[in-house]
Amino acid sequence: MDGVKNKCVTSRCSGPLGNVAEIVMNAVSFLCLLFLLQLSNGDRIGVSNCVYDTGASPCVDEKDNVIVFQDCNQPGSILQFSDIEILTYDAKGDPICCTTSYFLPPRGYVELPGQLKVRSGTITLDNTTLTNPNYLGLYRDYILITAAKLKNDILQTQYCLDGASTYPLVENGVCYQHFCDEVYTASICDALNNYGVAKLPEDLPPAFRDKFDTSEGIIVDSLFKGQYSLQFQFNHAHINKKYIIGCIEDTNVFVNIDN
Repeated sequence: MDGVKNKCVTSRCSGPLGNVAEIVMNAVSFLCLLFLLQLSNGDRIGVSNCVYDTGASPCVDEKDNVIVFQDCNQPGSILQFSDIEILTYDAKGDPICCTTSYFLPPRGYVELPGQLKVRSGTITLDNTTLTNPNYLGLYRDYILITAAKLKNDILQTQYCLDGASTYPLVENGVCYQHFCDEVYTASICDALNNYGVAKLPEDLPPAFRDKFDTSEGIIVDSLFKGQYSLQFQFNHAHINKKYIIGCIEDTNVFVNIDN
C-alpha cells in the first residue's frame, strides 16, 4: 500500500485509483471556485450572504419568492399556525428571490420599498381554554416582537426582545403591536372568535388579500438591511405580564433596502 501511495505522489496514477484521485481534485477545485465566487458576489443586492444573481433562471413567481413562517411549538400554545407563506416582490411588483448558497434553492426576501403577498396560512384557536377573558380583542391583545440581526447565522445586533426595544434607534412601540388592530388584523380576530379558525388570505382585510406595499407592514419598514431572526409571540389581554397563547417565527429572513 505504501508503494502505491508513493507512486501516486511522484507520478500521475493510472487505473481506478488514478480516476478517483482526479475526480476528487476536480471536485475540490470546483468547490474552491464557488467559494471565491460567493465571497466576491455575496453582497450583490446588499443583503449579507444572500446572492441574487446566481446565473440560474429568473425568479419564478409563487415558487422561488417564498418566505415561510413556522409555529414555534411552544408548550401550552392554544393559538396554532400552519402553512404561513408570504410572497416577495420589488416595488414594481416583480418577484424577487435570492439564495444563501449555490447549492440551495432560491427563497424570497423583503425589499424596501417593495411588496408582499400572503399566499396561504391557517390559524386555529382553542376557544375552550382561552381565559381572562375568553374572547380576543375584548381587551388589548399584543404581538410581542423579537428581532435580531444576524451575520453568518450568528447574533450581531438585538433590536427587539419580547416586545421591548433593545436598540437606541428603534422606538419601543415598534417592538409590539395590537393583535386585533382595526386596520391589519381585526378580521382575523373576528374569525377566530366566531369559528376558532382563520384562513389566509381570505380572512385578512380586503386591502391585504393581494399584494401590498412593505411600507404597510407592521415591522418590516423599521428594519435595517441584513439577515434576521424574527419571532412574533401573541400575548393575550396583557402588556405588563406574559400570557403567551401562540407564536410564529422565521430564523432566516433577509431584508434589502433599495438605496
